[in-house]
Amino acid sequence: MSERPQVRRLFAAPLLFAGVLLLLATSRWGSYLHVPGLPIYIGDVVVFAAVAQVILLWRRGLLPLRGLHDAPRTGWLVVAFFGWAIVRAVTRTALPMVAVRDLAPYAYVIAAILTFLAPTRRTPRTRNWIYAVLTFHVAWYAAATTGLINAARTWKLATGATLFSTRPDFDSAVFGIAIAFAVHQVAFGPRPRRGPAIGAMSAFVALNGYALARQHSRSGLMAAVVALAAVIGAWMLRPREGSHRDKRGLVMRAAVAMAAVAAAMSALLFTVPGQRLIGGLDSSGSQAAGTSHARVLVFEGVSNWLLDSPVRTTFGVGYGPNILARSKTVQYLEGTEFTGVRSPHNYLLGTWARLGLLGVALAAAIFLAAGRLALGTLARRADPTDVLAALIVLTIPVVALFGVVLESPFGAIPYFWAVGQLCAGIRRHQPDHVEAASTADTASAGA
Repeated sequence: MSERPQVRRLFAAPLLFAGVLLLLATSRWGSYLHVPGLPIYIGDVVVFAAVAQVILLWRRGLLPLRGLHDAPRTGWLVVAFFGWAIVRAVTRTALPMVAVRDLAPYAYVIAAILTFLAPTRRTPRTRNWIYAVLTFHVAWYAAATTGLINAARTWKLATGATLFSTRPDFDSAVFGIAIAFAVHQVAFGPRPRRGPAIGAMSAFVALNGYALARQHSRSGLMAAVVALAAVIGAWMLRPREGSHRDKRGLVMRAAVAMAAVAAAMSALLFTVPGQRLIGGLDSSGSQAAGTSHARVLVFEGVSNWLLDSPVRTTFGVGYGPNILARSKTVQYLEGTEFTGVRSPHNYLLGTWARLGLLGVALAAAIFLAAGRLALGTLARRADPTDVLAALIVLTIPVVALFGVVLESPFGAIPYFWAVGQLCAGIRRHQPDHVEAASTADTASAGA
């Protein structure tokens, strides 16, 4: 038997992509799945397995590391960010468990590098798998929030995490991803043609829209709006053949898009998160306004604490120290919505505190560069995995600026997988990469 069929069977399983789908399907509680008695969780297992997969492919000569030379600038930003995060760890004399915990979110950046080297490839069932995962997510969420499932009495996975427990900000971002994914298929194809398929897609969008309207996270609502607006904007600006036809089509698409956005924004004002978003702008003492004020106090307090020391400003405090306790801002978050808080609920601010100016500059540059790749991907009829990656890249940073999402495996692993997937997509579309891509398909870690 030849080597290539053996490798095809050995590496057909989409390890990292499967982990991403699992985390999207299960949200926060899925990241706590582990073997009882062992403090190794499913996200860590997936990342370690992906590392082993890439190493085996490299040892077999099927994944040359010189492929990194073809990485776009976004990929090199990721490499630099990962390298600086590791440098800040190895310069410590010791890494206690609390420091390892603080390092973990930045160690997950390796998912982008692994995905770029062995990206997820499309199969005829990829789109179906994505829809199945997103349907499972909205189904258990609806059951948990309508009383069909009592998450307080389900299996306890860890402290504060039980089976089917919800995480509104991340869950609502996934609802936005689901809606935008379906809208992108309708706008760019392949469109469902038969009655049952149209009905199934309509029900899928309606159920995710209902769940989005019932949850209370304002950042999650904003993430969903960003995803949907990106798809509608890409469709509206999509070029058509013929200048006269293109101008007429652009006017018609713009009118449809404006009407759809106006209707959606009007409807959102009557949703739970929409009302909380308005309440957050009101200083009359509402709960939403109080939460917003607490976050502002934390952001200002941590920023001022960092700026008080040139060393902290430039290099951060590294891993281990409790940022909120040292900046005397923990009381603003403790006792409101959260307990045991160690993060300022803003990924960029937390990264500045841990990794200094260089770290936060690289993180912000990745947000912007990956977002640009995502918008370019949504502007065409792309592979389902690339569309999913683009939507993840656009939505996760929104909730990460208001909550502990990218500091957690359920947010960090999907996000950095998505960044790596988009970088690999840029390489695939390079003219001089066509021949190399056919070889890489054989050794791909994705499906």
